[in-house]
Order: sequence, then C-alpha cells, then structure tokens
Amino acid sequence: MKHEMTQENATCCSKSACKCPITGLPIHKVIFGAIMLTLFGLTAWNTVKINKIFSAQVAQYGNEANMNEYLKITQTTGFINNVKQGLDGLKAQVGLSTETTTEETNTTETTTEETGDTKTVQSTEVVNTNVANGDAKWAANGQEAFTYFGLQGTPGNVVLNTKTGNYKAIGGAYPKDVFEKAVATIKAGEAQSDEAGQAGTLTQEQIAALLKGVHYYKNEGAEIVIVEYSDLLCPYCQRHFDNKTIESIVDADATVAMVFKNNPIAQLHPTAPIGAKGAECAGQLGGSKAFYNFIAKGFTYSTFNNDNVTEIATSIGLDKAQFVACLNK
Repeated sequence: MKHEMTQENATCCSKSACKCPITGLPIHKVIFGAIMLTLFGLTAWNTVKINKIFSAQVAQYGNEANMNEYLKITQTTGFINNVKQGLDGLKAQVGLSTETTTEETNTTETTTEETGDTKTVQSTEVVNTNVANGDAKWAANGQEAFTYFGLQGTPGNVVLNTKTGNYKAIGGAYPKDVFEKAVATIKAGEAQSDEAGQAGTLTQEQIAALLKGVHYYKNEGAEIVIVEYSDLLCPYCQRHFDNKTIESIVDADATVAMVFKNNPIAQLHPTAPIGAKGAECAGQLGGSKAFYNFIAKGFTYSTFNNDNVTEIATSIGLDKAQFVACLNK
C-alpha cells in the first residue's frame, strides 16, 4: 500500500508515533537508533586508530615498559643536559654561537646505591660526555651485530666457531641451557636457525675483523667464542650478567671463550655511552682484567655521569688523570 503524507496522517503522527514503512518501528526510535549507530561507529573507528598509533609508538621501544622508562628518563636533568650539549655541538659545527658551554652546564643526576634516591651533583672532573655519546664504535658494533647475525637490541649473542666460521645467533637473555645447546650444535657443525636467532657462516676475514682488538673474558685462542653485544644499563643485560649465563659456560669449558662488545642504546638509556666509554678506556689502560672489572661494577649502576665512571676506574686501580684523558679522546 502506498504511503501518503496527508494532513490527517500528519495530525495523527503528532498524537502517536509515526511508523517507518521499512522497519515498522516508530520514526523517532529509528532516527535515534541511526544516530547512536553513527556515534558508535565513529567511536570504534577512532579507538582503533588511536590503538594503532599507540601500538606503533610502543613498537619503537620494544614494549610498553621500555617506552614508559624512556619517557621518564627524558624528564631528568641529565637527559636534558645531554640534549643541550648535543645542540650546542651542532650549533658550533654550523657557526652559530651557544649561550652556554659544556663546562658551564656540567651538572648531572646520580643515583645513590644505598637509597636509590636521585640527586643533582656538580661534576668534579672536566669530562666531555659528547665524546662518549658520539663514539663511532657503538654504531659500528650495532651495525656488525645486525649485518652479520641479524641481531637487534641487547643483549645480542653469537656462538661462533672460529675455524669453520659457523655461528648460531641468540637474540636475548635466554637461559643457560639454550647457550649450552648452541655450543654443542656449533661444535658438531649442526646449528640451525630457530626462534632464538639465525645460523650461518662467516669468512675468516670477517672473523678476523670481528675479533680485532677485543678483550677476552677467559680462554683466549679457544676454537669456540661467544660474543655478547650488550648495554650496561639494559635491565635484561644486567640480569644476563647477574646470572653468569655465559661466564659459567666459559669457566667450565676451556674450549669456549667469551668476548664482550659494548652496544649502548642511547635512545633507551641516554647515559649508557658514558659507561661504555669508561669500559673501553679501562681496557685500554689496564687490559682485559680492568675491562671486565669495570663491566662488573658498571652493571650495578642505573645511570652514568662524569663522577661515577671515574670512581669506578679508580676503584679498580686505574690512574684517574689517565682515565679522564682517555674519556675525552
């Protein structure tokens, strides 16, 4: 039946609900329902969009905890000073004047080991932290880990047979049994890629470049070498070290050696390059023993600054003036 809107129908609609010819529901309910569906759709679409943006941001940091940690760090005085120093360096390169120098703003944050409280202190040493932050070695180590072994982030580990070139990568702080299995399969020549990391082969030239100038924890010259790419302020690296995951294997097997390579991730741990530079200087001045002594103490800190890296150096018997000079090179 054809629906007509007459004066009689209109009057009737004003007294009782008009009905939709399609749904049979009152018109006002149909209109209300349509509005609610539209609002719900827009809300759902925006929620999905926001979630995608948030997930993309989290992905940049690995997980939400890392992102929250990084955002917290960006509010600290030490981070702000590092950013300012970096900007001053860029201004100097392009010929712009800077209002203050590194020495004038050389205050940093330090965390007391007794209470965990953070306080601002005035540095007693003239240390140019820009040197540590800009050290090309960190980028080289990170690129090496990724190019050779597909490793991203820390800790990144590789079990390598220096004679055959066969390797097995292990990306993360896996338990000891995973490393023991990798050592066994590398010795047997049966390593395969799995969820922990890829397997492959390096040339002797690549191996020589990889191990040039490194510090051995123990068993230098061993056929099997476990290389660890690590960040002294990475909580997973700290746990990895505290558990002595690799060290315990090397201590028990003279055919396996260990090499530690600094790979500080400044985007997550802004002061990590200062600790990494301190370790490298310790190695230059005191050899492998000093290098690993510095590493052991470094892993107990939650931040690095001009003062505490110097304190670590003197505590392991290094000359303070020589250490500071090395940090500034």
